[in-house]
Amino acid sequence: MRQSLKTPSYTTSWTDLPVARA
Repeated sequence: MRQSLKTPSYTTSWTDLPVARA
């Protein structure tokens, strides 16, 4: 369960950064 949360954690990190900056 922890790994499942970590997967979207870093995925949303670099995906949300460029999207929020743009």
